[in-house]
Amino acid sequence: MTTPQLFRLAGWSAYLSVAAMFAAGIFPIISVTGLVGKLENLAAITLALSMFPLALALHRLYQKCWQGLNMAVALMGAAAMLVAAGVKSLVLIDAISPEDVADLLDDLSFAVIGVWLILVGCLGWFSRTPSARLAGMALIAGIGQVFVTGGFLISEPPPLWALAGGGVTVIAYPIWAITMGRWLLRSSTV
Repeated sequence: MTTPQLFRLAGWSAYLSVAAMFAAGIFPIISVTGLVGKLENLAAITLALSMFPLALALHRLYQKCWQGLNMAVALMGAAAMLVAAGVKSLVLIDAISPEDVADLLDDLSFAVIGVWLILVGCLGWFSRTPSARLAGMALIAGIGQVFVTGGFLISEPPPLWALAGGGVTVIAYPIWAITMGRWLLRSSTV
């Protein structure tokens, strides 16, 4: 796949990930059982898989700087996205129940995705590509993601600081993903 094709795919995927993030966040508020629970799992699968092209595109974007770190960040993010999608897929088809190890793997994989966002933000910050402000938004979204998933790992219901992390993520991730998607789509035509 050429760089412009990858950037185009990642740009549209970034937009899709924002829609999936909101859907994955709204469905559990309504219910976690029946059709709504299945829709939440489907939205989480879509979220994880729509972030995968972003991991590949950002790896290609930052390949000239911090090569070893860049490869590790891309592999870590891609693996976490695939694990999250895989676990949610198994729950969706009732191969495993959410009460089993699925909740733990799901929370851990989304926490690692938060770490990936933090590290991608650092790579963007130091390379100033596409901009330091955009990189800062990835950092903020990643920190919020780590807080919210960390809170769910610690206790159910999560502590207040975890809910605050979720609020930060709900604001920062869409700003980062939409802006990054727009930048990738513009860059794919150059």
